[in-house]
Amino acid sequence: MLVLLLGVSLLVVTKDLVSDAFDFVAVPVGVLAAVALTRRGVRLAARGASAVAARMPAVTVRRSQPAA
Repeated sequence: MLVLLLGVSLLVVTKDLVSDAFDFVAVPVGVLAAVALTRRGVRLAARGASAVAARMPAVTVRRSQPAA
């Protein structure tokens, strides 16, 4: 839905289909949709990185003396 909203906003801004007054609405909607998509992409990448890190074998620390 956000991709569709971003595409429509970009299409409206780049084409002269409607009056310039509508651009004042389309530009913020497009910017907000782009920000939301970017946040979702970052969140997805973070989840993927944590899933990959969870599958890595843990390195155990061996101490010669008990921890203080």
